[in-house]
Amino acid sequence: MNSEEYKSLKENADILKENALAKCNLEVNKARNYYEGYQQAIWDLMKYVKKD
Repeated sequence: MNSEEYKSLKENADILKENALAKCNLEVNKARNYYEGYQQAIWDLMKYVKKD
């Protein structure tokens, strides 16, 4: 493999790595938002039940 082929391969690998990181961050944020929403719903339910 010559240096030009290596450079091209490395650039493609870097792009794949960046795309994987972006997808990972998106999925983590979706999971975090789900968790926070679920947690808020439980707190709201507990406040409602406590009032009665």
